[in-house]
Amino acid sequence: MNRTFKQECKIINLAIEYGRHTEDIRYAIITDLSEEELDSKYQEELSKYRPFIILSRAMGLAIREHQRNNEKFRKRFARSTTDYESIIDLVCVDDEQTVKDRETAELRSKEKFLEAGRKAMALLTPLQRQYIIRYYQDGATLEEIASETKTRLDTVWENLEAARRKFRKVLSEMEVA
Repeated sequence: MNRTFKQECKIINLAIEYGRHTEDIRYAIITDLSEEELDSKYQEELSKYRPFIILSRAMGLAIREHQRNNEKFRKRFARSTTDYESIIDLVCVDDEQTVKDRETAELRSKEKFLEAGRKAMALLTPLQRQYIIRYYQDGATLEEIASETKTRLDTVWENLEAARRKFRKVLSEMEVA
């Protein structure tokens, strides 16, 4: 790939990032160049990315910032030790029966959710289980997983998609999600 092309453009594989929601457009090119400028300077490099959309660098930065914030929130939420239940109990003074009813309902809901998770994990292939754990529990990126397992990026993505479909099916069958 042309060095100046890499400096002036960043390629996003939309199929990997956004699944099948992109219709026929598989790539986004982040650049401050117009389509005409891109064609005149990098016609050969662009041929493998057609059809594509062009995003400005500002849009690219906004997308990256959004992804970073989502990842930070996910990690914070995963390691959160705040006892929200105690805070709610203190703020909303309930009688003993209301507290017991809420605790019982929460316990049943949590048990049902965990049962669905165990059932879904059991339906996955060992490779899908490994990818799910690395991606969702450990926070590894698709690129990191592909590198660690010496697997193509699209293979990792396809396995994750298949695992997600199995999870959603089990959760909907058990009326958890």
